[in-house]
Amino acid sequence: MNKNNKRQILEKIINTFCKVSTAKFNKEKTEILPIRSEKYRKKVVEKKQTSELEKIQISDEIRIVKDKKTLKTLESYMGNKTNQITQ
Repeated sequence: MNKNNKRQILEKIINTFCKVSTAKFNKEKTEILPIRSEKYRKKVVEKKQTSELEKIQISDEIRIVKDKKTLKTLESYMGNKTNQITQ
């Protein structure tokens, strides 16, 4: 997503996909990894918003990955300011 995108639009697309495909999007396992500047990443964590255009904060069910922390996806670890190889 870029700075002009709204997270609510993405969520609406995902919800529509789940509805028509009968898939279930597991919010409890959802994680957001901010990837722009350090200032931006800190702002996302503090304000729980990915853009100034957002009117609604990121749900408490969704984990925002902070610097020096990782998330695991498709058997690989990703994060900012980390050298962690395995957990």
